[in-house]
Amino acid sequence: MLAAVLLPLESHGERLKGRTITDAISVLERDDLRIFYSTELVKPWMRVTEHIEAGAPRQQLAAILSPHDLQ
Repeated sequence: MLAAVLLPLESHGERLKGRTITDAISVLERDDLRIFYSTELVKPWMRVTEHIEAGAPRQQLAAILSPHDLQ
């Protein structure tokens, strides 16, 4: 059962690399993570730069934002 839970999260990481941060946030919001952000801080040119490891959606969000000095 645990493996079944981890597989969708791993596939998010593979699918997120290279996408805009806004798109990545939308994917995480589908996992019931509520995210409030400003487009003044999250710019359209910002992209997910690394493969995101499986983990809780909040941990994935932190990994997406940290290369851009956002939290």
